[in-house]
Amino acid sequence: MHYGSFPVILVTYGQFTFMTSNAMLNSEQR
Repeated sequence: MHYGSFPVILVTYGQFTFMTSNAMLNSEQR
């Protein structure tokens, strides 16, 4: 695993976590 690909995976994982948590909050508000 190259070091240059690490930030890309970290950003992708962060966006995925943000979208999942945001969807869960929206479903709870309804």
